[in-house]
Amino acid sequence: MSVPRIAYVLPLRSRLQFTTNLLPSLVRHSSRPHEIVIVLDKTPLQYELARRPNEFPPSQTEQFLRRDEAGREQVYRWIDAHQKLLDEHGINVLEFIGDERCWTGGIRAAAAMNMGTAATSSEWVATFGDEDLVFMKNWDVALWDVLRDHDPMQFVSTPVMVTPDLRDPYPEVLTAAWIHAQRDLCCHKLTLPLPVKFSRDLLSGRLTYDTFLRFYEIGKMGGCINERCGERRMCHWVPMITHRKLFDRVGGYPTHDRAASSFDLVFDDSLRALGVTKRMPLDHMVLHTKHYVYMSDEVDREWADKTLLDSIAHDRF
Repeated sequence: MSVPRIAYVLPLRSRLQFTTNLLPSLVRHSSRPHEIVIVLDKTPLQYELARRPNEFPPSQTEQFLRRDEAGREQVYRWIDAHQKLLDEHGINVLEFIGDERCWTGGIRAAAAMNMGTAATSSEWVATFGDEDLVFMKNWDVALWDVLRDHDPMQFVSTPVMVTPDLRDPYPEVLTAAWIHAQRDLCCHKLTLPLPVKFSRDLLSGRLTYDTFLRFYEIGKMGGCINERCGERRMCHWVPMITHRKLFDRVGGYPTHDRAASSFDLVFDDSLRALGVTKRMPLDHMVLHTKHYVYMSDEVDREWADKTLLDSIAHDRF
């Protein structure tokens, strides 16, 4: 059986630098076209400021509002400028305007993903919730292969995540042994070590996609980990691919009360209650980056935002 059509739902507010990494890797590295939905979060930030006054001092309120507005306006301009490209790849853009009940980014993202999922027609859904992912070639094949011939109401799949970060001591020579030593603690999140000057400043340079691929070639291994949802020891707590009926059975992501701020953990616990198992292939990785990634000059020309590129140092690492 070939890879089925998957609905990838992406909630987006203002983190354009990460979105313009994710989308080209998603459309270029999938084995087949998938259904992609961007859900623009247009919920007024005033709701969040009113509900969490201790975290937003009055003296800084205007600064937060201006920063949020500027980030959202940059996203809207990018979408308008790239509408032809979005249409070419069948990427649908929806708007989500939550009310005062959506008082944190977590709940807003959860509600936006539920709305986006409801608007799709695919049998399988990918609702990870983060804009800062970069996919390897045939990511969908790797994550579908571990679900093939398994009960879709009892199994979900999730990838090995690689996060660029500072590690002390910094390895002079990156080896498979150094990478695999991390798996003893948490296999879903491997650290791609960065020099100090790059690890602490998102604007100091761009991580190259080739650096990620070199890390993968050194650290890849075979096999598949099975772990019950809710255990959160080896596998990431958010499944990447879930059957639509299973997603609907647990009611999607929670969007009420303070616990829903951790909607991903609540969703994982809901799957645990149904006895669902995660499957994580060890021969494939997804880059979960807080840095703007350089994929190629062609990708920059097609997908990037010039203002954003001009604001980042030209160093590549």
